[in-house]
Amino acid sequence: MTHIILNDVVFSRKLEPVPGSQVKHSRRVLDEISLSILDGERLGILGANGAGKTTLLRLIAGIFEPDQGSIQRGSDVSALLDTGYGMVDSLSARENCVSKLIVSGVPKREIPEIIEWIEGFVELNEYFDQPMRSFSNGMFARIVFALATARRHNVVVIDEGFGLADEYFQRKAQVVLQQLYEAASILVFASHNADLLRATCERGIVLKNGKIVFDGSIAEAIDFNHSY
Repeated sequence: MTHIILNDVVFSRKLEPVPGSQVKHSRRVLDEISLSILDGERLGILGANGAGKTTLLRLIAGIFEPDQGSIQRGSDVSALLDTGYGMVDSLSARENCVSKLIVSGVPKREIPEIIEWIEGFVELNEYFDQPMRSFSNGMFARIVFALATARRHNVVVIDEGFGLADEYFQRKAQVVLQQLYEAASILVFASHNADLLRATCERGIVLKNGKIVFDGSIAEAIDFNHSY
């Protein structure tokens, strides 16, 4: 059964030492997070900027590994997070996509068909074979979005901060996103947009200072977040 289970997860970021000091410091971004997300759940993550929402999404997606605790993933994860994360800018879009698909365990025989879909969907023409360091933010976003949505996944993780610059591609992307939502067994969505959370999620958690301070219905979570 599809599930995501976090047990006492701790994640810290290293801080630059104070000038003149050799002491190394770190800041605990997530502090002993325990969370179970089960098959069929649509979970919204709320909290102020800096509360740890994006870090939690990256841990769920497997981009980050916890310093302490454990994460169980009952399925593979599709993550729509910050644009260009993990891309090698000296490689072309095609090369980056192939590399990402291989690393994620896609059988080599399936890769050409996926690449063909991505190339047609992003509509970058000859730029698809150009180094990604020459790409605009919008072009980057197209590649990242297409790569994350080219295959159906049981778990979909989305950060509202993921941007799609141009209106034309947003309309195309919305159709694919709706299909992704409907096919996913679990959806985890971090956002400040209360209306979007109400329309997308049934359950909500609120983060503050790296801890879960509320877990309940999405309506109650939104109210709690506004008043806390």
